[in-house]
Amino acid sequence: MRTESKDHIEKASKSEQSHSSTAIAANTSWAFEDNRSATVVQQKLQGIANDSPQSQRLGDFVSIANSQADSSEEVIQGVFVYSFEANAIHAANKDGSYYEGIGFKTYLSKDGHTVWANPDNGKKVASSTVEMGVLLRQERIARGKLAKGVVNSDEHEIRDKETGLSFIHEGTSYHDKLIIQAKGMGQEESAFALGSAFCMLGESLGSPGKVIEVTEKMVNDFWETPKEESDESFTPQGSFSPTLGYTRDEGYSPDERYNCAAYAKGKAKLWIEPVKMHEILKGKEYIELSGPEAMKIGVDYVCATTNHFWRAKKVSKDEYKTSEKNGTSAVYKRTLTAAKWEDFI
Repeated sequence: MRTESKDHIEKASKSEQSHSSTAIAANTSWAFEDNRSATVVQQKLQGIANDSPQSQRLGDFVSIANSQADSSEEVIQGVFVYSFEANAIHAANKDGSYYEGIGFKTYLSKDGHTVWANPDNGKKVASSTVEMGVLLRQERIARGKLAKGVVNSDEHEIRDKETGLSFIHEGTSYHDKLIIQAKGMGQEESAFALGSAFCMLGESLGSPGKVIEVTEKMVNDFWETPKEESDESFTPQGSFSPTLGYTRDEGYSPDERYNCAAYAKGKAKLWIEPVKMHEILKGKEYIELSGPEAMKIGVDYVCATTNHFWRAKKVSKDEYKTSEKNGTSAVYKRTLTAAKWEDFI
């Protein structure tokens, strides 16, 4: 699992950086980040074979029945079938082995989905797209199964094997639990894009253990609620407790797509490992300061320790504003006096 600073320091406030901003630290470095380019992989159209009209009619019967508004909810997430009679791609309520058994083959649709079809219709699949309503229906049903604790590898996937959510559920604290989602959702949007996320207590889809529906509030509670004195677990729970002077920035929500380094750098929502961030901070865009006494009033800075990064601004001779997040948390800010800043560093 990815981890944030275990020697958690205290942090917090929000200020956008420009490429001309200076960077500071006490055992600290700063820098801005270069954007990574994404690679798009396109599948090739799979081979075409012959099949009988009878199997096509059977496939049409299944897909047309399933396309009705009052049809069975048992559609299979991520499985599509082409209907010759409807001249459209439908959600499927049979798995791939069924369609393979009646002689169908898989083809890539125009928008990149794998679709089962009679070989005679392979070219039609290549020029067709899956309607948004079909995608949303599948996704809704797959999420509904997660809400009931039902998990299967045909319909669900682990969002990111390196990143989990930390939250409090029914009084119990959970740290870095893997996110499970409807297959094909991707990671472009936050796991909370549909209102809530799902985490499993197990380590794999084959052994998911209990599935918990996680809200943003449950995540915020983890970071804002101090641990009990008897709790000796090594987790960052309570790192942003109001008792430490932190206030949650209402402009940000918990987000697993980027961490403290990415937030401090002020660029794309892309997770940046600490080693990479330190390399960035040693670049030409940043100047390392000797310490907080070298900070200028009104200038935005990036501060760093070995594993944690945050934004900072000196607003007066005796006042600093900080802003930060930790792992998948929301963003938190606070104001420090010069004395408390020294203690913090």
